[in-house]
Amino acid sequence: MLGGLHAQRACQPTAGKAHASRRSPPTNDTHVSQEIAKLVLNHRTLLSRLPSTRCTIAGVSFEGRQDRVKQLRKNTPVLLVPEPSNVHDSLAVGVQTLAGGRLGFVPRAHNPTFLGRGFTPGFVVSVGQPQSQLLEDESKALWGALIWTSPSAVPLLPQPLPAALRPPAAGQAPSPELEQLRRLLAASGEQDGPAAAALRASKGTCELTAVPASDEAPLRLVPLWRLDLQKRAVQLLRLCVATAPVARAFEFLGMAPGQPDYDQVCVVGVPAGGPNIVVTSECVRAMMLCVHAARSPGG
Repeated sequence: MLGGLHAQRACQPTAGKAHASRRSPPTNDTHVSQEIAKLVLNHRTLLSRLPSTRCTIAGVSFEGRQDRVKQLRKNTPVLLVPEPSNVHDSLAVGVQTLAGGRLGFVPRAHNPTFLGRGFTPGFVVSVGQPQSQLLEDESKALWGALIWTSPSAVPLLPQPLPAALRPPAAGQAPSPELEQLRRLLAASGEQDGPAAAALRASKGTCELTAVPASDEAPLRLVPLWRLDLQKRAVQLLRLCVATAPVARAFEFLGMAPGQPDYDQVCVVGVPAGGPNIVVTSECVRAMMLCVHAARSPGG
C-alpha cells in the first residue's frame, strides 16, 4: 500500500517558527467581515508557532494516481484523511485533493502523528520527477510531491455532521443522539466530565487561535467529528474549546457553500507568511459532496 516512488522516505518534522513576513490573510473587499478576517489572521499566526511536517506522498504509483500527481502545482491544497477501517493499516492516512481524488498516503512511519485526528489540511510544496530516475530512463520516471501540514492544529474546515445530529424540522422532536450531544456540551460544570476536562486543558484560550477568553469572546465547546470513508460512518473525536467567534464560524461552515463570507472562512491551514490559499466555494462544495456521500444512512 505504501509502495511507489517515495514510500521509503519518512516525514521530516520541523519546529514551527514565526515568519518574518506579515501578510494579511486573503480578503474579499465586498463581503468579508472584520470578525472573520481577524479570526483567520489569528489562526494562521498560531499555525506559525506549531510544529509542522513536510513529507513526500507515498504510494503515488498505484491506481492511476500518477495522472493526478502530475496535475498538482505548488501551493495546491490537499486533505489528509485518517483511515481507521483500512484493512492493511488502521493507522493509515490518505492524501487526497479537495475534490476527493486519491493521491497516495502519508509515509507509514509518520502515521501515529495523526492518531485521533480528523481531516487535516495541507498544501503542496513541490512536485516533480527525481533527477536520478530521469537520467536512467525518462519514460519510467515517476512523479512525486512534497507536502506541508500541521497535524497538531485544529483545522477550520466543514465538519461531517451525522444526520441524527442535525437540527430537527419544525414540529419534530430532536433525536436521542442530538439530546445526548446537547447534554455533553452543557456538562461543563461536571468536574470529571469530558466538557470540564476540555476546558481545563485549554487553559482559558481558544484552540484554533490561541486568543484568551474574554467577555466579548467567551469560550464555547465545539464537537469535532471524524469521517470513516470505509465504514460510511461519522465518529465524535472530542470536544474542542473555541471562542464564540470561532464557534460561529464552525456553524457558518455547516451552511451551504456560496454565502458571502464562505470562501474566507474556509482557509486551508497555512501559517502567516505562507501562501495565500483560500478554499473556494467550488472546492468546498466538492469536498462536502464527498463527505455527504460517505455518511451512513442513519448518521
